[in-house]
Amino acid sequence: MLKIVLLEFEDTLITSTGDLYSGVVETLSTLQKFETDDQRKLLLYLFSLTPGMWQGAGKSPFEGLRQRLDSLGLGTFFDPIDERAVVGSKGDVTIQGVIDAVRSRVSSHANLDDIVFVSGSESVSHAIEQNKLRSFRFSQNTVDGPDQFSDWAELPLLLANLFDSARQKNLEFALRTYLSSRENLSLAFLRPSGKPDVWEGQVNTWHSVSSRGFSELNDVNVKIPGQVTIELDSTGRIEKLQQTEPSPQDKEEAQSFVESLARHHQIATENNPELERATHAIETNADGKRYLVRKRFSAV
Repeated sequence: MLKIVLLEFEDTLITSTGDLYSGVVETLSTLQKFETDDQRKLLLYLFSLTPGMWQGAGKSPFEGLRQRLDSLGLGTFFDPIDERAVVGSKGDVTIQGVIDAVRSRVSSHANLDDIVFVSGSESVSHAIEQNKLRSFRFSQNTVDGPDQFSDWAELPLLLANLFDSARQKNLEFALRTYLSSRENLSLAFLRPSGKPDVWEGQVNTWHSVSSRGFSELNDVNVKIPGQVTIELDSTGRIEKLQQTEPSPQDKEEAQSFVESLARHHQIATENNPELERATHAIETNADGKRYLVRKRFSAV
């Protein structure tokens, strides 16, 4: 039963230059919500066998690591750091040493089957494989096997697949993160379809609408409910994603909703961004697409 995820710091969460890999924060936030099959929180641990890039940042290895994690926005995921991190010193800590250190800090007994490693370092991954431990390997370039991933949004899917009774709940968290970051879809709920590894859900998807009376609102993207069918492969990855097109009635209702907001001066636009009564605003992304987003709820 999976209870602990052990994540390597260097070359896994951060690049060789010390920058955070894209998607790491969102993935760790998702994993924090995971539950084990015995209804406990999934525990996240960090290990570093080559702390050269940050070891001089504080008075002790833990202080240096804490400062480095805080600067990256990762501190809360491994708190308290002296319990949730294993730090090497001049390469004297082995994979077995990492396991022993973690097991000594867990209040309940942890078997090797309860632990999964996540590493991006070739040498560390090789040592993990030699010890025949469960692991996933991060590779930013190519993926050569089912236990490798190059997209951090995939890791929660892979881990959710290792659970039994907690699988559906964790899978919903994992899919919510993946669909939001990769498909621009907001998952409302998820349910089994009755077929193996096929799930059905409701999403809020962005669709462009145009206004008959407010030219400034033309081609604004608004959220419209829709249905999705998701088929997973044996590893937990998404093999097929089918999305239904919103009905003409849903599109018409969305257009009427936008026009109603505009008539009541509840949309802050590019030409009037400081509209005091506005409950919504139009935001433009890096690609130039315009989205209607809620700012606040109106007072009654």
